[in-house]
Amino acid sequence: IHILRNGVDSVLSLNDLSSRYGGGVTDSRMRHIAGVRVSQMRLRQYPYYAGEFLRRLLPERLAGPREWGPRFPGIRAMLRERGRLETSAVQWRMCVELACGFGRSLPADRYLECRLEDMSVQLVQSIMRFCGLPEDSAVTGFVVREFDQSMPGTRRANAEPADIERIRPWIASTMAWLGYAME
Repeated sequence: IHILRNGVDSVLSLNDLSSRYGGGVTDSRMRHIAGVRVSQMRLRQYPYYAGEFLRRLLPERLAGPREWGPRFPGIRAMLRERGRLETSAVQWRMCVELACGFGRSLPADRYLECRLEDMSVQLVQSIMRFCGLPEDSAVTGFVVREFDQSMPGTRRANAEPADIERIRPWIASTMAWLGYAME
C-alpha cells in the first residue's frame, strides 16, 4: 500500500519534523533510543549509531545541520549548502520516485497506490479488501473520528510563497508525473 501525498504538503511537513526532531538529543529521545532503537540494532550497526549519537550531543553550530528522515548520499552537504527546506524536497522526491517505480513494477495484486487527499471510509474499506482483511468497524470508525478532511492542503495554504518557490524546482516534475498540480 503506497499512500501518496501532495508533494508541497509532504515537503513542508518533513521540513517541520526535521526542524523539530533533527536537533540534539532530549531526555525523551534518549529513552526512546535506549528503549527501542538499541534493542533493534545489529552489532555491526553500533559504531554508526554511536557516532550519530555523539554528533547529536554537540551543538548544531559545531556538528553542522542535522538531517531527519530518509537519508540519501550527500544529504549532509546539501543541508549545509541549501538548508532543510530544499533538502526535505529532495528527500520527498527520491522516496516517492523510488517507491512508485518499484511498486508499479509489481503485479497489480501486489501494489495499491492511493492518495491521502482521497482518504475516506470507502477508500479504507478498499484498502482492507486489497489486503484480504474483513471490514472492521473499528478501523472505519477511526477514519471517521480521526481523519480531518480539512487537513489535506493545510500546509500549502499556510505556507510562505517564497518557500513554495524554493522547493518548486526540486519537486515540480515529480508532482506532474504523479498528476498533482503545482499550484
